[in-house]
Amino acid sequence: MEEYCKTILSIPNNRSKFYRDYKKNEYSQRKALICAYYLTQYYPTEKNNLWWGKGTTEWTNVSKSVPQYAGHYQPKLPGELGFYDLRLPENMYRQIDLATNYGVDAFAFYYYWFNGERALEHPLDMFLEHQDMDIQFCVCWCNEDWTKRYSGTNNEVLLSIGKTQESYIRFIDDVIPLFKDKRYLKIDNKFVLIIYRPSEIPKCQETIIRWREKVKQETGADLYLIASQERRIISNWVKRGFNAVSQFQPASCIDFSNEITKNMHIIREKYYGHVYDYEHTAKDAISYLNKGDKIYPAVMPMWDNTSRRDDSGVIFENSSPELYRKWLDDAIKYVSDNANLEANIVFINAWNEWGEGAYLEPDRAYGYAYLEETYKANCHYR
Repeated sequence: MEEYCKTILSIPNNRSKFYRDYKKNEYSQRKALICAYYLTQYYPTEKNNLWWGKGTTEWTNVSKSVPQYAGHYQPKLPGELGFYDLRLPENMYRQIDLATNYGVDAFAFYYYWFNGERALEHPLDMFLEHQDMDIQFCVCWCNEDWTKRYSGTNNEVLLSIGKTQESYIRFIDDVIPLFKDKRYLKIDNKFVLIIYRPSEIPKCQETIIRWREKVKQETGADLYLIASQERRIISNWVKRGFNAVSQFQPASCIDFSNEITKNMHIIREKYYGHVYDYEHTAKDAISYLNKGDKIYPAVMPMWDNTSRRDDSGVIFENSSPELYRKWLDDAIKYVSDNANLEANIVFINAWNEWGEGAYLEPDRAYGYAYLEETYKANCHYR
């Protein structure tokens, strides 16, 4: 009973010692371009209604999460923005206000395209419609099948990505209109496009050549293709046609992270996931990068996907705004000192991955602390 009470008390109805209130910041010069991944699964769709039940959104999993061990911070509940609905433009306006106020310069929208069919498209379409939503953006194509693994159940395929080269080549036609938006992120006047699973691209070099030809024909400019780093898949993506690689956390750091599952006092007997020490990871993560490689670093403020995976979730325990700041400081210094990279960009996973416990948005326990540390790391004060 004592351990159970400790766990209940750890649920953040009360503020953490790291809690920070909102602070309006003056404009200051950036040290790097901070690009945060942006999830659009925060509004009901016909597909989610059919597969998971009417009204299901990302918040459905987030709100039902429970602690797995004594002291486990769950559920993670939103602060100022609440359980927002991304059909409403005022919610995205406020997200952009917060991002730009705290030193986040761009969103990388997850892009869901399944052999000609899009999913979760409304928020990005709304952003494109509202040209006064003032933030840079790019897209990350999530080129993997949509399965029931999203809810932690099984690998039944709900939407197939299409495995043929013809399907992959057709994909580029769908995103070319985005490149014509004045806010679209560029490096060396090339459109940034991130591919989540580069290992899935059939006839990779040939497909990329076809992509570049189509983009040049339609826009007069080239692509700046970034391969997202996949766990335990080693390939020289630059030689295979990409401009660069980016880390993606925690896939890029988990294999050198310190597992501490055996140290945790498990209170849900069926939990069989893995717990890692965030502090160990944050202090050492950048040291594993080689400046001779064209790899952009990525940072995660936290990680805990038990909201989606329940008893099989992966958790990084001991995270804090201060440790996140240390990791981000190291990443910014790395890109600033690396002449092999064309731009000073650091990626963050993520702006709003609440179901994976990886978000910068304010919550009830920490308030604006992670955003405040982002600002401190990335901005020169005037």
